[in-house]
Amino acid sequence: MKQQYYFLALSLTLMLVQSAQAESFNNFQEENRYITDAGISPNGKFIVGQDQVTIEYGNTYAGSLSSFLWDTEANTQTWLTIADVSQLEKSGCFNAVNDKGMIVGYYKNPENSISFTDLGQTATMPVNTAAIWIDGQVTSLGLGTDITIDDCKWFTDGTAAIAISNDGNIIVGNYTTNQRNYPCMWTKSAGSDEWGISPLQCLFRKETLLLMPKPMIFLRMEKSL
Repeated sequence: MKQQYYFLALSLTLMLVQSAQAESFNNFQEENRYITDAGISPNGKFIVGQDQVTIEYGNTYAGSLSSFLWDTEANTQTWLTIADVSQLEKSGCFNAVNDKGMIVGYYKNPENSISFTDLGQTATMPVNTAAIWIDGQVTSLGLGTDITIDDCKWFTDGTAAIAISNDGNIIVGNYTTNQRNYPCMWTKSAGSDEWGISPLQCLFRKETLLLMPKPMIFLRMEKSL
């Protein structure tokens, strides 16, 4: 009999926990979106991710340029970047966040644009440019010195930040030319806000090495009826 009461109490507790989690998640469901490629801070406080909405740009499409920061302690979700072809400087694809809430990823910097012709149509669009967001403000990490805009042949070329150290002084990612990916690292200069980029050696082979984000978290948000 005591065992039955124990399992009943345990079941009720689990139901209450699940109900609280559902309520918390419903507060996060501001509108219909499909969220993917999320990253979480080491302490579990912050979560970042992107909306997979695509925007039409000339004869091509670009996706994952609208991203959010979710503070799990305050249960607040803020969209910090937007997918808008008329405001690409406000775009951003978030890949990682540390305990300080510093976010890294890439955005479409209009200053780094190329033209691409496909099926007889030509479009001009920025390549990817690695960036860091602090308190919602974006700082470009640039293309570095190993590549120039002339080396970029596709809109997905350029640079992208994949991870950031918890002290915020080291960032790792990729630089990409003609769809070939190479690992790189940004380090912050002591006493300044300047970032220096350096390539990382590929230990396995002389070909390309693509740094991938941590295991992806998939979140499906649908507006409650």
